[in-house]
Amino acid sequence: MKKMYIICFIFITAVVVFYFAYNYSKNNLGMNQELEERTRESESQFEIMTQTAYNEIKISNLTVIKLQTYDFNNDTFEEEKINTPVNFLGMGRSDLLQYMQEYLKEPDKEDIKRGLKAFELVKFSNDEVVLRKTYQMEEVMDEYYAVLENGYVTIYLEDESTIYDYTDIAEADLPDYLVLSLKNGLHFHGLKELYEFLETYSS
Repeated sequence: MKKMYIICFIFITAVVVFYFAYNYSKNNLGMNQELEERTRESESQFEIMTQTAYNEIKISNLTVIKLQTYDFNNDTFEEEKINTPVNFLGMGRSDLLQYMQEYLKEPDKEDIKRGLKAFELVKFSNDEVVLRKTYQMEEVMDEYYAVLENGYVTIYLEDESTIYDYTDIAEADLPDYLVLSLKNGLHFHGLKELYEFLETYSS
């Protein structure tokens, strides 16, 4: 009989513990879900507020406009204050970004000449707007022409008539396949290729 009481007591205790553990987990989980929902709502409201703030900012005649220019080829950077373009007045951030995208498709002659590659918005506020133009000219590679003359290699410019350099590379020191190429005329695309050839076969 005593044994039966002990078993019942253990069983009832287990049921009570399970019940309270279940309720605790349920309540705690509900609180976590509620917290996550509130966090998502806060993030959404913040995004809306941020976007609204951006949309409310408009360029006025009091807004300072600065233009940064970066020349990739020369690795030079400049910044200057410019007069506010008339078409900028009243523009919001999205309006300005759209204008810049359209401008990149059809830049003016000066920017085309300088090799405009990018047009970016660095800063946008009521007080100051900072723009950046990046320029990069396509590298033009000079052509060179090498031939055998009087037993030595002579380098000409692309026109094949203007002498660029007389070398001390003798025909007798060159492999047969290269001698044949030089008799027909050997072209080099840029100074790098030419210098590699000269360094390899010069004495």
